[in-house]
This record gives sequence, C-alpha cells and structure tokens, in this order.
Amino acid sequence: MDDLMRPPPDVSTSRDGRGEGEELWETTAYTACCHKPVAVEFLSDQSVNFQHLNNPVVNYEDPNLNISIPIFSINGNHDDCSGEAGAAVAERFSLLVSHLGKLGSIPGRVTRFLHVGIVPDDATVFVYAVAVGVSAMDVIGTTGLLNYFAKWNDFKKVDISPLLMQKGASRLAIYGLSYMNDERLSRLFRDGKVQMLQPSVHAKEWFNLMVLHQNRVDHGKYTFIPEEALADFLDLVMWGHEHECRIVPEKNPLKKFHVTQPGSSVATSLSAGESVEKYVGILKVYKKDFKLEPVKLETVRPFVMDTITLSKCNIEHTVENPSKKTGHGAADLNNSVLDHDNLTCEQPYHPEPSPCYGVQKSLPH
Repeated sequence: MDDLMRPPPDVSTSRDGRGEGEELWETTAYTACCHKPVAVEFLSDQSVNFQHLNNPVVNYEDPNLNISIPIFSINGNHDDCSGEAGAAVAERFSLLVSHLGKLGSIPGRVTRFLHVGIVPDDATVFVYAVAVGVSAMDVIGTTGLLNYFAKWNDFKKVDISPLLMQKGASRLAIYGLSYMNDERLSRLFRDGKVQMLQPSVHAKEWFNLMVLHQNRVDHGKYTFIPEEALADFLDLVMWGHEHECRIVPEKNPLKKFHVTQPGSSVATSLSAGESVEKYVGILKVYKKDFKLEPVKLETVRPFVMDTITLSKCNIEHTVENPSKKTGHGAADLNNSVLDHDNLTCEQPYHPEPSPCYGVQKSLPH
C-alpha cells in the first residue's frame, strides 16, 4: 500500500479567502478523479467511520463518482469543526431575540444552520446564521472529493473506530484523532475517556497507523499530548500540527512504535523550527513492515535563521541614530548569507524564490 504522506491543508472558511478554497477544490478534483479502479478493499463499517455525512460511503465505492486516488483526512485546528462557535452564535441570537421581545426560537439541537425568525409589527425579518460546526473540510467532504473522518461531536468521551483496508496480504488500520483543545484532550486521556477500538478478526495482522493533529512539544502542563499517552499496539504515528519537519520515523523507547512528523510544507513563522528543509514522504506498508521514503520539496521559499548580538557588533552607543547603525549591521549579515546552500533551487526551470530571513537581536546588557 502506497500513501502520499503530507500534512492536511490548513483551510478555514473564516480565515482563508475564496481563492484558497477554489484552489483546494481544483487540486483535489484533478488529483483524485479518474477512471482507474482502486485496488484497496474497504472493510470497516462505513456508517460508523463517516457517520457525520448524509451519505456515509467511502468515495471510491460511490457509483456516482470516479475516484482513482482516494484521499483520507482528519481536520486540524484551522478547520475546527467542533461546533463550539456555533453554540456561541446560538446563545447570542437567543439573547437578541429575548431582548427585542419578538417571536423567535432556536432549535435545541444546533445542526448545520441556525434559523431565527423575528416578526416586527410592520414586516417579517428572517436572520440566518451560517455554518454551525461546519468548516471547509465538511464542505469538500460532502462533495466526495476526499474522505473526511474522525469528526468529533462528543467531547466527554472519544471512541476511535479505525478505517480498515486490505490490499493483497496487507491489512491497514487507520486511527484518526482530529484536532481537539489540548487541555480537554489531555484530561480525557488522564480520565481514561479515550478508547481505541481494535478489530477482532486477524487482530495481530493489522498494521496500525494513527494520524493526529495536536501539540507534541511540551508547552506546559496539560497543553500537549505526550507520546506515552497513545496505545501500545500502534506501529506508526503520523503527527500533524507541529511545523518542524522531522520526517524520518523516530522510535519511542517506551511504546516501541515510531513517530513521523512531516511538518508544514511552507515556512509560516520566523522560528528556528521553520528553517529546516521541508519534506513529504511516501509510506509503503507490507504486512507489519513499513518503509518511509522522504521526498524533498524543491520549490520552498528559502529561509535562513541567524542571531545578531548587538554587544558584539561594532556600534557606537552614543551616536545620534543607533537604529541606523544597527540596520547596517543587519544588512551586512544579509549579504553574508546570500551564498548559503539553502538558497539554491534544485530545479532551474522554476523561478528562484526570494529568500526569507529570520534575525534575532540580542541586546547588550
């Protein structure tokens, strides 16, 4: 089984413009749609795996679609579908209706849309609140272009039912854990409220792959998910959300499974973790063995991180315009890194992107 391994795109109806959404649809349709048959048998209960969809069917088995490369994706924090924002909208509208003293109601179970009817004396006004618990992942998943799974609506207990697939002699179980507030999820793990269901048939023959989108780096007590909280029977964990690329699988000494962290495909902040080379990977699985082939991204905008210690710079602190002098020092540093190996684009037919510099200033004491 071959799987193009890359972090799911960060898409959000509230943060990204229409152009990004259109590009996502176009790319997904171009990549996934074709008449070539899929040689992977889907074995698990689709009504459980895709229970949040009106048509809970894996897309390549849908007779109305032509899918040759099925894409399976969880959601991250930029396309959070928890519905918490929708509940807040419902509360605001309820208070508004109550305050105006008009007729209106809000359904007890908030679903995809809120509909509040306000009836003034001289006219009828209807107010619609859009997308309660709905993100771009919901929309593109509804179209069938990708298989969106592991959407959570219950935050008191999480039961992870795997996607079960078979190709030849290989059996693959994919456990998805979409983004959830780290403190909430940490509490669920501590309380034993996170359960990972295992197949009862051929239990020892499944290659168990987990994909999740949470903090891996320790940001403080209960603000990250430690690897040791995950199940012992896992073979490989694909860790999203973290931006630093650590594509080579790292073995956890206590749990024995491996962890791969693809990282972000572009530099999104001026931090040291973003300055490392960017990779995606091709994962090959045969029975209980796997091999991950890193593939370097060749058109990423170059990013160099360095530090300027002002106390070591030849700057007179009594000059009238010290900022100008410091600026000259930074300019000299920029000129010195122009020949850095990371600034070379390996494919000459692509226009070489302009470099991006991250400079940290250390002030003298």
